[in-house]
Amino acid sequence: MKKNIVAGIDIGNSAVKTIIAEFKEGSARPQILGTGLSSSNGLRRGVVIDMTEAVEDLKRSVAQAENSAGIRIKKAYASISGPHIRSQVSRGVIAVSRADNEISENDIQRVLEAASTISLPPNREIIHRIPKKFIVDGQEFFKNPVGMTGIRLEADVIIVDALTPYLKSLAKVINENEIEVTEFIYSPLASAKAVLNKKTREHGAASLDFGGGLCHLAVFDEGELIHTASLPLGSKNITNDLAIAIKTSLDNAEMVKLEYGFVGDTSGGKKENIDLSKITDEEMIIPKKIIGEVINDRTTEIVDMVSGELKKINRLNLLPGGILLCGGGAKLTGFTEYIKEKLKLPAKKFSSYDFEGVVNKIDDPTFACAAGLVLWGFEKEFSQKEKGIFENFGSHKTFKKLKDWFRIFLP
Repeated sequence: MKKNIVAGIDIGNSAVKTIIAEFKEGSARPQILGTGLSSSNGLRRGVVIDMTEAVEDLKRSVAQAENSAGIRIKKAYASISGPHIRSQVSRGVIAVSRADNEISENDIQRVLEAASTISLPPNREIIHRIPKKFIVDGQEFFKNPVGMTGIRLEADVIIVDALTPYLKSLAKVINENEIEVTEFIYSPLASAKAVLNKKTREHGAASLDFGGGLCHLAVFDEGELIHTASLPLGSKNITNDLAIAIKTSLDNAEMVKLEYGFVGDTSGGKKENIDLSKITDEEMIIPKKIIGEVINDRTTEIVDMVSGELKKINRLNLLPGGILLCGGGAKLTGFTEYIKEKLKLPAKKFSSYDFEGVVNKIDDPTFACAAGLVLWGFEKEFSQKEKGIFENFGSHKTFKKLKDWFRIFLP
């Protein structure tokens, strides 16, 4: 068995992605050992709707990764998403404990605990607490006040919580494959970890993960997370729309989307027809413009939602670092240019991750969330670098309680 192994499991609404990586002394980047990719049919918008199907889908993905890596995994970082997840900003206030009024690491933990003491319904659990800013004696915007002098320490903390029954269901899917959940990471944060570097987070940037059932948005400014959102639309909606528009099966509509789908101006395709018999089992010829019109209608709806989220936080047209696009939907021809035009921001499709080894296996925007899970795991377990806002993910005592009931499902 190899040492220093981290695994990331992203159970999405369209696909299950698994990455197994190893940390080697002297290397600044994790090395990919194995990857797995299988279809996902047991989830809808991040929620398990068919336990048996979800367990089998994960089993296929994990088996692929384990076979290529030549090892078995016993624990993994896992993504969690869905409209049931919500976030809020909470403030904690404490008196600095030391006699000389110097702020210590202990004070930081105390003020984070104070901010995390919020009233939640019994069916909800905190999964992340993310420091947004610290305030020392009324002076704001201290990113790390350790070593400073003050009497009163305050912290604004983003609290992310989820419905406990949904967490338990997803944990059971993973545990049924004899894998323990090391930690659940909210999908927008995992994707952002993979595609946004320190420089872009400092200047102000966003990541948009265009997944199968949901789109995940994470927005950063001055290096700090300022907003997240899970939008209830994804590339599966485009497939459904195409199936209705061209009167074909969902499987055929998916193939049409992947082969001929595009976003943007359809004027160039008005006279072009497509023979679907080349890729499907149906004899059908349709105008290419119909495909473009259907996809444009749905992507316009998604981009309008993203615009609305940016307006909420006064960042519309105000992200110099632009938007980094990932997820399977980001591969639609013309989508990057469409985002640039509609949001008036720089945009780029991201598919090059900071790994060594068989990196060609994950050279795809679909793997962004799984890659972020692995990077998060390596940073937390092995890196001594400054962790920034990722430092306190999952560190709340509530998560320790979650880990206790994860083990209930283990054989």
